Amino acid sequence: MFDNTKRGKWLKSLKPGDKVCYNHRMGGWHIVKVKRITPTGRITLENNIKCDNTGYYCVRGVFWGSFFIEPITDEVRESILRQKLLSRLRCEVNWKDYTTKQLKVIYKNLTRMKEKNNDVPTS
Repeated sequence: MFDNTKRGKWLKSLKPGDKVCYNHRMGGWHIVKVKRITPTGRITLENNIKCDNTGYYCVRGVFWGSFFIEPITDEVRESILRQKLLSRLRCEVNWKDYTTKQLKVIYKNLTRMKEKNNDVPTS
């Protein structure tokens, strides 16, 4: 991401209401607002996660639940959008409502996009 000097400056520039992100290994990227910053630099997020003055959060000393807060980048936004779209396709689309013919067309289009690496217009 960036070196410790830049990270330190970014952390010191944060104020309540600023948005930051973190990548929780089990749940992907999350964007949250800073709720409070103590005089010693400890950061509380709007979901009541408390980070130390380096922006680090650790679940009872367990590495797998730990993360650093980070600035929000275009890559993070893209990743979150991808997570949401995949979730919608898994959970909200009732594939049983489609005919076999429709499913063949959907599958063919998806396969064609993957093979040709086609970008489709976003709307």
